[in-house]
Amino acid sequence: MMEDRIYSNDEVATLIGFEITPKALATWPAVTLPEACIAEAMVWATQGSASDEDILHVKRARSGFRTGWGVVTAAIEKNEDASVVLLN
Repeated sequence: MMEDRIYSNDEVATLIGFEITPKALATWPAVTLPEACIAEAMVWATQGSASDEDILHVKRARSGFRTGWGVVTAAIEKNEDASVVLLN
C-alpha cells in the first residue's frame, strides 16, 4: 500500500500513466475529499439537494493521492458492456 502523503504533480502523472486497474487502485492510499467538498455537500443537504446517501458518498475514503493543490481520485465502474475509469 502506498503512503498517504502529499504527492507532486510529476509523481501523480507517473502513477496515473502507469496503469489504472483494480489491482493498481488497491495499492493507492485511501484519501477523503477536502473539507470544503464535505462542507458544500452538507449545505446541499440542508437545502434538500443532497440525500443521506450523497453525504456518505462524499465523506467516504477512496483511492487517490493528495497534492499541493487538491486531491486526485480514481474509481472503476463496471456496466454490462465495459468498465469505465472515473478520474477526479
